[in-house]
Amino acid sequence: MYLYLFFVLALFSNKLSYSQFSAKELAILYDIDSLSSSHSTMFELLKDFSQSSFDISELDNNSLRLVQFGNLKYKNLFIISDSNKKWSLKFSNVLEFADLGGNVFLVAGPSAGKEISKLITEFGFLDRKNNILIDHANSLISQNNDSSRPKTVIIDSLKHAVHSLAIFSTKINPILYAGRGFGIDVTNPMT
Repeated sequence: MYLYLFFVLALFSNKLSYSQFSAKELAILYDIDSLSSSHSTMFELLKDFSQSSFDISELDNNSLRLVQFGNLKYKNLFIISDSNKKWSLKFSNVLEFADLGGNVFLVAGPSAGKEISKLITEFGFLDRKNNILIDHANSLISQNNDSSRPKTVIIDSLKHAVHSLAIFSTKINPILYAGRGFGIDVTNPMT
């Protein structure tokens, strides 16, 4: 009987240690109300053609857990934020997720609130209030020449893009960017 009990305990403990490898591939979290309807076709295509599992949820979902029993529930976290809504997900949970080896991707619109700014700052980037990217030399000509508004900027991919075959399988053309501008805090070890 004791041998049987030992076997069951060994099997159970191996299953717990294996759980970190059975984490879902991706969690997509958003705080934009219209995102689930505007991108529903893309999400359905992801579900149909993806070989890995993922979850799509709102950032104010109280039942959402990124880490459970010290193991990652997801390998990658994709946060899309463009509102001032308060999240139920704490940024300390996102930091714990990153500290345990999870990948965090942030997409923040110009009207994103304090939650995303706190998170960006914790990861070692400087996000000041009303911070926008203005590049007079490389910006596209816009109809309104208001210099205080963000413009679409042409980024030379040879100089400023990540050179990785895992991300870009071929040579990429210049990239158009419109959005927030960030500085890097060189004293923060997370950058």
